[in-house]
Amino acid sequence: MPHGIHQPSGSAMQTTIPVYHTDTEQVAALRVPFPVSEVKTRTQGGAELSYYEGYTIQQRLLDVLGTGLSIKTGQVIATESNVNVETLLVIEWASGRKTSTSGWGSADILLGKSGKMVNDPYKSAATDSIKVAASKLGVAAELYDSKYREGLAVRLKELEDQAAEKAFLTCQGCDGEIKGGIRKKADGTEFELTAKQVASGTRQKFGKRYCKDCADKIVKQAAPQDPASSSAVKLVVSPKVIGETEDIYNL
Repeated sequence: MPHGIHQPSGSAMQTTIPVYHTDTEQVAALRVPFPVSEVKTRTQGGAELSYYEGYTIQQRLLDVLGTGLSIKTGQVIATESNVNVETLLVIEWASGRKTSTSGWGSADILLGKSGKMVNDPYKSAATDSIKVAASKLGVAAELYDSKYREGLAVRLKELEDQAAEKAFLTCQGCDGEIKGGIRKKADGTEFELTAKQVASGTRQKFGKRYCKDCADKIVKQAAPQDPASSSAVKLVVSPKVIGETEDIYNL
């Protein structure tokens, strides 16, 4: 990133509201690629399209241009099937220079069984038009870069896998993180279980994925009140120990 260019919204790097002193700084900040986590996808016409939500684009404009930005509605053309909206971005840059750019957005009118409109095509079209106008300033330009798009699918798959793993290692009892640990057998020997093994084992044993504490509670609640009349195992409270039974999680 060039010297003096602040990281705009859409990045974990931003901790304070940036101040831009030149038009060049503002233009560069507008064009900073968004984090891959902000990319959304949808299927349209048999093809998968990548895009950013309207609020993501608008927040970038506001963060960089601040009070120098005015968003105005231009022409609105409505037909029986769709709505077309023109939006103008009027900008006063850091230098005091004033420019404007515009974009058109379109949205279909969706009708329910009763014949009433079930969406807000005006809002959708307006949002789309802001994104089109912003793209003329270089906002989200990375989505039009062939090299960027080539690697995008791989990065999105990595994020999807990370999210799936996080969900898998989230306890369905307390929403806490499922962690691995040391398991002690009845003969006193110990061996280590990974977090995934704990999640898989508790799901196999109890039907849901649980952390050690929640699994301990379930076992204790299910155990008879008289320990002497049951072979129920006592679970060790230490956070490093998963349990003292060889089959408590069916592992």
